[in-house]
Amino acid sequence: ILPFIPQAFENLNQAQTAIKTLRNQTLNTKVLEFPGRPTNFIAQRAEELFPEEGSLFQGPEDALQKLNQLQSEVAEEVKTQVALLPTLETKGNRDKARSSITQLAQLDANYKALIKALEKTPQDNGATQLEVGESVTLQDGTVIRRTQ
Repeated sequence: ILPFIPQAFENLNQAQTAIKTLRNQTLNTKVLEFPGRPTNFIAQRAEELFPEEGSLFQGPEDALQKLNQLQSEVAEEVKTQVALLPTLETKGNRDKARSSITQLAQLDANYKALIKALEKTPQDNGATQLEVGESVTLQDGTVIRRTQ
């Protein structure tokens, strides 16, 4: 079980699965197919930043900071690709770019949902920001729910 998952979640295995799914989705996003982009920067950053399962040296703040950094980079990549879209000359390249942008936007939404589910604030003594009974659903259908 990941050390930074709040104990208030109904099913910690679901939360752990959501994190693994998001990591895999990040690493497998077809950003490389975006015309004119030489590397998959987001996947490289994910390898460097993604919270590691069972890490003894990683507390909740560090894990959330890494997730927030990744979400910010994904959001920035969406903006960059949207800005580049009008410069593409062929319909095929524009279609590939739109597909890449759609994938990244879904990835961004998943990061935001996971961060919301896991985020803690000092003033609430570590309780999640989700209200009791509230849940978030990731794009793959994984539901994270607060029960207490």
